[in-house]
Amino acid sequence: MAVKKSELYRSLWSSCDELRGGMDASQYKDYVLTLLFVKYVSDKYAGKQHAMIEVPEYGGFEDMVRLRGDKDIGEEINKIIRRLADANDLRGVIDIADFNDEDKLGSGREMVDRLSRLVGIFAGLNLTANRAEDDDLLGDAYEYLMRHFATESGKSKGQFYTPAEVSRVIARVIGIESDTQPNELAYDPTCGSGSLLLKVADEAPRRISIYGQEMDNATHALARMMRHLLDTYVRAEESRKLSTFDDLGLVDLLVDRGTSALDELPEGLRADEEAMSETIENNLRKVIIDEQPVNPKYYEKMSELLDALIQQRKDGAEDYETYLANLVDLSAQVKNPAVGGAYPASLNTSAKRSLYDNLDKDEAAAVRVDTAVRYTRKDDWRGNNFKDKEVLNDAVREELGEYQTRTEEIFELVKNQREY
Repeated sequence: MAVKKSELYRSLWSSCDELRGGMDASQYKDYVLTLLFVKYVSDKYAGKQHAMIEVPEYGGFEDMVRLRGDKDIGEEINKIIRRLADANDLRGVIDIADFNDEDKLGSGREMVDRLSRLVGIFAGLNLTANRAEDDDLLGDAYEYLMRHFATESGKSKGQFYTPAEVSRVIARVIGIESDTQPNELAYDPTCGSGSLLLKVADEAPRRISIYGQEMDNATHALARMMRHLLDTYVRAEESRKLSTFDDLGLVDLLVDRGTSALDELPEGLRADEEAMSETIENNLRKVIIDEQPVNPKYYEKMSELLDALIQQRKDGAEDYETYLANLVDLSAQVKNPAVGGAYPASLNTSAKRSLYDNLDKDEAAAVRVDTAVRYTRKDDWRGNNFKDKEVLNDAVREELGEYQTRTEEIFELVKNQREY
């Protein structure tokens, strides 16, 4: 039987009660919504082939339930979430919260008991059906949590929540009426968690296209999580779909198809050259910001190139077609540094190229550090104090040579390399 709305609300806020004291109220959402996501996709998709979300082995909510009382519950929950994230390209989206953070969740038995109770609260819910009596159960739960997070934290609600009443008024202001057609587009360049866009779309009599962008990484991750959780998509045409908040998709399309990729965007956006330009620029900027920790020097250069292109557009220095072609070229460089930089043949991986760029183009030092890290690192070494120190001391510090004064900086760079 599907869970009742009142039961879901009580359970969600009880989960927040378990987190009080260790963190600011605005941070509850990272933990509670992550567990809500894992529970929902596990109930709905676990064991099903060709499902929208793949729930891998040892990557579902039932695996969390089996951890209750385990002394390593925090670290093991992190592993479960990472497996689910890796299977669905959701790294940096559902793995934001650290369930092994002693500062927020307590240490030893305190953490074990707190997380065991937290998992137990969600274990009692059946989210197989996400609608009850024509109510969008999860959509309403999302709004409920956003409202309470904002109120409890005492922070600006605008960052991740727009009250439903305001959203409905905005829907009317922008022209959402009873005759609104599916080919209409609602666009929010600062969409936050997406609550406004979702409510505007809900006010339309038929599904419309929604498109959002958000610069804050944590809030952007929340929006993408909610896009998956609520099964919401943006449509460019009736036969094609782009994910609602997945602004990486547009850059990928530009690299893959060139300017013809822009035909995938809603007609209302394509007709406005300035809006189209700003959309591409914002997408590129977001990718650059997201990738900056992986290779700071390289993406600093990419940011400067984007700034120059934007200024040329504003100055009218080149025609629109030339500008779009230049954006496509820059997109290729942003997505694949091997295209945008001249690297020695030995630097045949992203990590080696990143070390090279950030070690003053020192090829030998980059190869030394890369080899040592690959030899020293152990499974799940990030976040494990003992394994971290092995990589720091036996690989990075040992091989840096003349760059010893930059040990901590390069160690952070190493931690940000996906292939390690």
